[in-house]
Amino acid sequence: MTQEIINLSAINPVLQSVSYKRIDDAKGNFKIIVNEDISIGKVDKDNFILIYSRNVYLKPKVLFEINTTFQIECKFDQRAVMKYNGDLDKIQSFIEKNKTAIVNESRACGLSSLLVSQLTVLDHLNPMILSARCEDEKM
Repeated sequence: MTQEIINLSAINPVLQSVSYKRIDDAKGNFKIIVNEDISIGKVDKDNFILIYSRNVYLKPKVLFEINTTFQIECKFDQRAVMKYNGDLDKIQSFIEKNKTAIVNESRACGLSSLLVSQLTVLDHLNPMILSARCEDEKM
């Protein structure tokens, strides 16, 4: 059985929020903790919204905590609109199965990584460079 490809005519990441919380100075070895979440926002017959959030901190909790959130606006191409014919359950299923790939295609992970590296540099720390891609097992 071949898998049919569904095309999106637009995938636009829009920065919704960034927060940087300074905690305490510390020296030593720390574990970097990165929590990511992708949730489904508004779903319509020809478009939908994904919300991608990334939370970054060190364990033990010292130095900083950074949160970034992007809203990813996605629009189906005309062929996909005709295929789903307004069936929101099928559209929801498609989104759930493909949300990580869509977020990766949107560049939201890379933009989040860029923000994290710049914020850590601004706080006179070495830049923290994170993956520019989301992993399936994290979602």
